[in-house]
Amino acid sequence: MSITLVDRREAVSRARSLAWWKWALGPWMLAVIAGAYLYARAAEKFQMPEAARIVFFHVPVAILLCVWFFVAAWHSWVLLRRGDAAGGLDRDDRAAAAAEVGLVCTILATVSGSVFAKVQWGTWWNWDPKQIAIVVVLFAYLGYFALRAEIDDPERRARLSAAYAIVAGVAAPFLLKGIQYLPFVTLHPSNTLQPGGMSADYWTIFWASLAGFFGITLWIYQLRARLALAAQELNDLT
Repeated sequence: MSITLVDRREAVSRARSLAWWKWALGPWMLAVIAGAYLYARAAEKFQMPEAARIVFFHVPVAILLCVWFFVAAWHSWVLLRRGDAAGGLDRDDRAAAAAEVGLVCTILATVSGSVFAKVQWGTWWNWDPKQIAIVVVLFAYLGYFALRAEIDDPERRARLSAAYAIVAGVAAPFLLKGIQYLPFVTLHPSNTLQPGGMSADYWTIFWASLAGFFGITLWIYQLRARLALAAQELNDLT
């Protein structure tokens, strides 16, 4: 067995030793949901004040998609910096796992944002600049996985995927956040997460929700990494 696989098994063992926080995710998210509807007040500035609670679910996954795409870009950069694709297949697996989690967050952000658009603006989709941006990001990472599916050689796939993930990881936050600083008219508020943008009750639930969603996505990432480890070990045996 290679050193890489030994290291990965040790990482999996360490992850399992922290399993207590995974058990806490269920009660934690139930508390977040209860707080969102029982503690946080309806926001009067919204078309439908009750719908403002979407911020507790839509915004965290929108933030986390950038986080996980950055993780994918980081592992990809380390792979290319070492210049050894054969020894960097572990990094390639981690980058792909992070990109998968980021893609799931992108889909959730798109769907939840569309639901909010229907409530707030009366239409499921109005081609707002931020809506266009997230669709571009969505298709960019679908392209990432299409690229991986078309290349059979693991080392070549690792190198090309790494270069792609780095470029996409830099572009994603610019498209999603930086677009608000460009001269485009957007319906999305730009000051929601700024000081004074939300009341104390909203900030409390928001940070709790972000922590909960991060825990869930981290768990998914670990599961995906374990599947990659199992697949690699199976390949080594055959």
